Amino acid sequence: MPTPLQSSILETPAGFEPNSTAVAERVGEFLTQHLINYDPDVSIIPARKKGTEFSPDNADILTPMLTAVHIHVGAGSPTYAVRQLRDS
Repeated sequence: MPTPLQSSILETPAGFEPNSTAVAERVGEFLTQHLINYDPDVSIIPARKKGTEFSPDNADILTPMLTAVHIHVGAGSPTYAVRQLRDS
């Protein structure tokens, strides 16, 4: 694995929750602490809900995913994530 490990955490599955950013940040902290040998560079992707400023269709907020080696999709609702990511 390359160092630093470029990692993106997709907020979408928990996007319906008011604390979705906090959930994603906790995952980022976990990765930073437990993958310390890879010097993780973690980006939170706030692609929460279609039709909003934080839509999965917003190319600007998805940019960090283009260089990510690791993309974490989770915690939250898989069915909500599928609805938001479909056709994006």
